[in-house]
Amino acid sequence: MYYLVLVQLGLMVFGIVNSQGIYDNPCTLFDSPSRYFDKDGVMYLTVPVNCVSGDVYWNYPQGSIVLNATRSSTDVYALCIDATQGTEFAGLWEITGGVEEALEIPTEENGGVCIKNIRGEAAVKITAPSLRRYLTIFKYRIQYPAP
Repeated sequence: MYYLVLVQLGLMVFGIVNSQGIYDNPCTLFDSPSRYFDKDGVMYLTVPVNCVSGDVYWNYPQGSIVLNATRSSTDVYALCIDATQGTEFAGLWEITGGVEEALEIPTEENGGVCIKNIRGEAAVKITAPSLRRYLTIFKYRIQYPAP
């Protein structure tokens, strides 16, 4: 019986350690209770400067997320949004340079959507799906040089 408990505990610890890696990755972005939506229902997330790709976990998606990347103004790059299984948005807009332009919603079939930076900044606004869901996950990547 003692051996069985150790095996079960070992599996449990393995599971905890395994899932902990997601939270330790500085390139994985989360909405969280410490982040609040502004008065317009927008949450702001920034791609860390040292990251070229990562995942965004959006729990109980509501309102919108603005995902922004800032690099050197001389860098030529694109911010790309890629879908994973279960990615669902109501809308996606490029908002770089203050102009809002609708983009194709990324799917696993279309290979994602990329926007070029303007003076070192690239930003997209993503609107939550109309039907409430538990989680949506999508990928971002910084592509050098911009396509």
